[in-house]
Amino acid sequence: MHQKGKTFLCSECGQNFSRKYYLTVHLRRHKGIKPYKCKFCPKAFPRTTDLNAHEKYHTDEKPHLCTICGKGFHRHYNLVVHSRTHNGVKPYQCPHCPKNFAQGNDLKAHVRRHTGERYRCELCNEGFIQGYQLTNHKRTVHNIDTEGNTRQVTKYLTPSAQEQQVIIQKQKDPRN
Repeated sequence: MHQKGKTFLCSECGQNFSRKYYLTVHLRRHKGIKPYKCKFCPKAFPRTTDLNAHEKYHTDEKPHLCTICGKGFHRHYNLVVHSRTHNGVKPYQCPHCPKNFAQGNDLKAHVRRHTGERYRCELCNEGFIQGYQLTNHKRTVHNIDTEGNTRQVTKYLTPSAQEQQVIIQKQKDPRN
């Protein structure tokens, strides 16, 4: 039950929640509790919404479609961010210059250009402006996933999603 005016404070990070349940779910992240297991791979998640979004990647389901260009997305939030490419909304402003950005990650990468800060690979010390570049580097150069495990991703995809991955990899290969 929602208690008007009462907030529930996370003792780990200080974040407030309007309901005790939200705090309980939030605390799972701090404690590493992941009770919701993927039916396709060994991954587990602290929330059912995270699990459901993850499982869509295995089936290549993209239920959130852009009404302008038809591009599909696994998550509604990604569609919202994508729609900014059509409507020109750029809510993120650089604190160092007058530039604005449609996505928060683009702003973070831009600010790193001002500050010179880099995401560093702990294996070879190579630096990257954007976090996804470090993730891709680890995946392709060191064959490591985001949790530090050696990758064997395709064995967890459905057959149709595996075929799609093969096509994507062939398109990315500069020798083709």
